[in-house]
Amino acid sequence: MLDKYIPIHCDLHDYIEIMCAYALYIRVCTVDGELNIVGVTTKTDKYKQEWLLYRSDEKIQKLRLDHIVSIHPLTATAPIGDVYFK
Repeated sequence: MLDKYIPIHCDLHDYIEIMCAYALYIRVCTVDGELNIVGVTTKTDKYKQEWLLYRSDEKIQKLRLDHIVSIHPLTATAPIGDVYFK
C-alpha cells in the first residue's frame, strides 16, 4: 500500500473480532464508501498491516482496518451496536 498503516485501537479490533465470531451481516463505512458484508476473520500481514477478511458475493476479500470509519450490525440479534472508528 502506498499510505502508511495506522494501527487501530485494541478495543476497536475486539469489536471486529466479535462481529466475525458471530458471523454478523454488517455495513462497513470506509474512507472510500460503504460495503454490506459478513466478516470472517482478521489477519496481520508481513508488513504489520491488519486486515478484515470478509465474504462478499461468495468470495473472500480484504479491507485494511485503518480504512474503516464505522461498522453497523445489520443482524437483528447482534450482541453489539454501532461502532465508530474515527
